[in-house]
Amino acid sequence: VFDSEQGCYWRPKQFFYSGGEFRIAAFRLGEDRIFVTNPAQPRNFNSVFEVDLHFDGTAELEEVTSGWLDSGAQRFIIAFVLTFLVELAVAKWLLKFSGTALKTVAAANIVTLPVVWFVFPLVSSSFAVVFVASELFAIVFEALALFKFGAGEIGLKKAFVSSGVMNVVSVMVGIVFLLLSFFIGIGF
Repeated sequence: VFDSEQGCYWRPKQFFYSGGEFRIAAFRLGEDRIFVTNPAQPRNFNSVFEVDLHFDGTAELEEVTSGWLDSGAQRFIIAFVLTFLVELAVAKWLLKFSGTALKTVAAANIVTLPVVWFVFPLVSSSFAVVFVASELFAIVFEALALFKFGAGEIGLKKAFVSSGVMNVVSVMVGIVFLLLSFFIGIGF
């Protein structure tokens, strides 16, 4: 995207940064100059920054993250509610769970989703690695919870198959929701 005000092209990319202070370097086309920002440190996992390039060759990096309900928090809350409702619906109506098994599915989701969203991104900067590792974690954790606390009504094989089905359906619904949100322009 060409920024006529700044006289440069921006290729924004979301990235995950888990360390302390950082700087951003920007190359301005036509001037063959590299601008390096001041050091900055994110306040949270979903910090948002703006960079201003100055004619004197300096660049200013400023955090502009909104309040606690910024886009990252909104995405987590929506994902949590969607995952929770989808997996409970699959457990109740497709897998015919009831009572203790449904409560176990609910409790397991309360544990796994925050771990998937906030711990696994620390493991790798690769989306594929984070996605596969976090989904495997969720399936194994939820299956073992169902087996252990399913009031004796769920064997180990059924627990793993059930957990796999719930998580696959949840991921598919999440992907459809994400695509629809982009299609209607809300940019989730």
